[in-house]
Amino acid sequence: MPLIAVILLAATTAACAASQGSTAPVAPSPVGNTAFVVNHAISSDPGSTITPVDLPSGTVERPIRTGTNLSTKAFAALAPSALAFGPGHENLYVTNFGANTVSELSGKRRTLTGVFKVGLEPDAVAISPGGRTAWVADFGSSSIVPVSLPSGRAGKPLIVGSEPRAVAVTPNGAEVLCASFGSSTVSIIDARTMRVLSTIAVGLEPTAIAITSNDSQALVADFGANALTVINLSTNQILRTVALPENPTDIVAAASGARARARNAPSALGQRAGTAAFYVTAGASIVPIIAPSDTTGRPFNIVYPVEALAISNGGTIADAALQGGAIAELDLATGRLGRLIHVGGIPTAIAVAPAETGD
Repeated sequence: MPLIAVILLAATTAACAASQGSTAPVAPSPVGNTAFVVNHAISSDPGSTITPVDLPSGTVERPIRTGTNLSTKAFAALAPSALAFGPGHENLYVTNFGANTVSELSGKRRTLTGVFKVGLEPDAVAISPGGRTAWVADFGSSSIVPVSLPSGRAGKPLIVGSEPRAVAVTPNGAEVLCASFGSSTVSIIDARTMRVLSTIAVGLEPTAIAITSNDSQALVADFGANALTVINLSTNQILRTVALPENPTDIVAAASGARARARNAPSALGQRAGTAAFYVTAGASIVPIIAPSDTTGRPFNIVYPVEALAISNGGTIADAALQGGAIAELDLATGRLGRLIHVGGIPTAIAVAPAETGD
């Protein structure tokens, strides 16, 4: 279920008018050049679907349904909410909040390849590093369930906090973290034994989790607290809390190494070269999180409220999914806001494969 309290008609109209992307169906572009956008809403075109967008041209492809042979009523009830890439960025896994299922889509063919039954109101999904398990947070049943991707079978659900809406797997695959919106907690779970190792009280209404590449820290976006909670994964203790300008809804890792240095080079943005480790959406802005202190850099103003975020073009562009029904492209080196591409349907999640993994 998307975290959207108010959708302003003016914002939607402006986003559509400013769009430079075509909506005519086209042949699929390579996966690595494509943004896949979850459209949760059913009341505006393209509706309850996944919309591929060719990023080099800004062309919107034909939307993909996450269910088959559905009546109008059943299609309307899908309400997809989150997605994650599988190994090699070949497949995408989409939670259908209204249908209690997870759909498997082929990123290359733009087709539905499988539907897996899970718990009540699935609202988040993360894939294990080995690619054999999808970890699904079931908002309505306050549980997390592992799904075997080879078989499509869901395992035994594990009760966590109230209303889980974010899940992440450590890069080493040993632990799964689940943030519960209703209880304002993060559960740390042993991926092998399915045992809760620790339950940590974080800020109010956590909505997103990101984990550092060395498995040392987890960053939790606390929507209701306007803050970021940083957890030490060696001790399962809170290291610090970082204030944010507005309610955060998503957090993504920045590129590493040379790509990160190139992208953060201009001193005019108020941050040192090569220091951004993550980016957090906060209202109508994107906030860099500076490593290793976990402090904030100068926010990028996006004008419209941002719901979700992805990084593309070798780590130089932030693709922001706007609550008003569009994608905004932000140049992370200059802070310049580029195209607005209309996708409709109240976007709640966006994913972009690295270009080098495309066809």
